[in-house]
Amino acid sequence: KPVTPVTPAPKPVTPVTPDPKPQIPAPTPTPVNPNPVVRGAYDTPHMRGIRSAVVGNFNAWRTVADDMYRPRVLQQGEPTGIWARIGGGKYSYSGSGIDTATDYTRIQGGYDAKISRGWTVGGQVSYLRGFEDYVFDGSGKVKSFSVGAYGLKDLGKDQYVHVETQVGRVSNDFTARNEIGEAMSGDTKSNAYSIGVLYGKTLKYANGFYVEPQAQLNFTHFGGRNFNVDNVSVNQSGVNSTSGKLGLELGKQFGNGNIYTRFAAGHTFTGNVKTAFASGTAVKLTEQDLKGTWTELAFGGRYGFNSNNSVFADVATGLSGDYQADWGVNAGFTHKF
Repeated sequence: KPVTPVTPAPKPVTPVTPDPKPQIPAPTPTPVNPNPVVRGAYDTPHMRGIRSAVVGNFNAWRTVADDMYRPRVLQQGEPTGIWARIGGGKYSYSGSGIDTATDYTRIQGGYDAKISRGWTVGGQVSYLRGFEDYVFDGSGKVKSFSVGAYGLKDLGKDQYVHVETQVGRVSNDFTARNEIGEAMSGDTKSNAYSIGVLYGKTLKYANGFYVEPQAQLNFTHFGGRNFNVDNVSVNQSGVNSTSGKLGLELGKQFGNGNIYTRFAAGHTFTGNVKTAFASGTAVKLTEQDLKGTWTELAFGGRYGFNSNNSVFADVATGLSGDYQADWGVNAGFTHKF
């Protein structure tokens, strides 16, 4: 009989269990900051106007405190005694989105006397009032008042060192505007003090000509302030600034007076104005770096009517720099009792 082939039973197919997919954790939601802080160089026209007022205050104080003219006229033969000086001019500042120009009047007065060991000591008061122009036709009225003391030491060999300190207050009533003329008004005030040292050495030549190299160093602390401008709260931090200046004076003595010209180059080594603006839930931070170099040129002279009475005058102009004394004219007198 034929053999019937036996068909083997099919093997059962084992189902393949797929590997489970890895579980990806759901991302953690980022919490919403109710008070976002925006950093950067961008600011609104109104903020630029407010920053202009803050920097305008600092520059008004610098115009008063960095002058240190009294030791120079004393070295040129000015008598000690009661003195007064009045002048005016214009200074400007341009940098980091702000552009200011200030026309000012300054009045100074004081008294000094010679004491022992080559020292001349005195005290002074200074007052400055200026009218400022900002971007987009903004404006400000700045005032600065200070009192100070100074000492001039004759080191011998036609050398001298002058030490001066001033303390006072600066205020500014200002209006900031935007491109379409919308105005925001406010006022800001700050206390300030400065300490300065000036060194000079006079090199004398024939026929009354002289050359005097000068070196000056100043430290200024400008106090912080919180103030409101309409619905904007402003916090201006305190500022510590250090600056130096090198000068060279060329002059000629004649009879009872002298004439001179002086060139100087200054540099601000430190100084940073940090300002925070808050409106509603948004906060904006800005920084204004005051570091920079400037140059200036001055002409002046003095004349003594006698040993007790004399007059002096000078004109000056800035040559370069973010901060620039565009021009200045000063005149004064000294009377010795």
